[in-house]
Amino acid sequence: MIEIDDDVPAMTPQPSPHRAAFLKKKEAIDKISKWSPSKVAQIITQDPELQVYKLRFKMNEIDGSMLIALTDKDLKLNLLVENEVHRQKILDTVQILVEKVQNEK
Repeated sequence: MIEIDDDVPAMTPQPSPHRAAFLKKKEAIDKISKWSPSKVAQIITQDPELQVYKLRFKMNEIDGSMLIALTDKDLKLNLLVENEVHRQKILDTVQILVEKVQNEK
């Protein structure tokens, strides 16, 4: 039989740093997933070079859940973003947004 010493405080298990980072990123993605197509179009096209795509994002109803799943191929074939630099800027913006939301307090 195991005896428990009442003088020793109980330890609350803490998630590993890796698990904590994963959970924080998941929370950020969950938050972004709830964004409306209008909000997505507004945020993505804050860069003046990307303003030309605002209507495409709105017309294709790209909401937050679709935004975080976008690939280079999606941007090129479905949203007709021909410029490779613009596609990379959009994908970079998505990553920056996830990190920004993740670091909000």
